Amino acid sequence: MIVELLNRVLEDHEARLDSIRFETSSSPSFQQEVIAKLKGSKLSDSLVVREQSRAVTAELTSIISQGALVKMICSKVSMIHASCSRGGVALNPVAFRTDYLGQTWGQVKSQQDVGIKPESLAFFIELQPE
Repeated sequence: MIVELLNRVLEDHEARLDSIRFETSSSPSFQQEVIAKLKGSKLSDSLVVREQSRAVTAELTSIISQGALVKMICSKVSMIHASCSRGGVALNPVAFRTDYLGQTWGQVKSQQDVGIKPESLAFFIELQPE
């Protein structure tokens, strides 16, 4: 479904496209994959969860950047004579639900969604013309 949607957007888009925004909530399987990788990441169990955790944001950016979805999207944008920018995945700071703030990562990572607000898992892939 994601591939079909991306193909349609790229085929119909005649103007220059600077970035692609992807809401992970639009693909529950992708969101679950990202959360699973985050749970198994190198984040310290003693890390205190803050509203906009730089460490969690950096880890999520790395996970998403190296994922198959980003690689697939980057291979498809050549249809519009563009390529993904080097280091082209941007993610707003991760926002945790307030009831998890102040807890340690070790406590929070056992939750199904690791306490992250779903809307904060949206990311951008920056594009540049070829």
